Amino acid sequence: MPLFLACRVAIRSHVSFASADRQAAAGATARLRREARAYVVDRALAYLATPAPRLIALGGLSGSDKSSLAGRLAPDIGACPGHWC
Repeated sequence: MPLFLACRVAIRSHVSFASADRQAAAGATARLRREARAYVVDRALAYLATPAPRLIALGGLSGSDKSSLAGRLAPDIGACPGHWC
């Protein structure tokens, strides 16, 4: 999954570069190219980076919303979806 996400970022960046080439104003072209390059650096490389391992333990009685809490916490911690490290 991380490789797929990184490839998707590369394709979106390529599309941004292509649209920058079609822009008439030189200032807009340079700005779009900077944004595309920053997108690749920020997103694609972040998807491929291996995060430090974490252990988060939740405990409580049956029916005390442990699963709900874990579901709300999960998107904000760890790696991108499908990371296997």
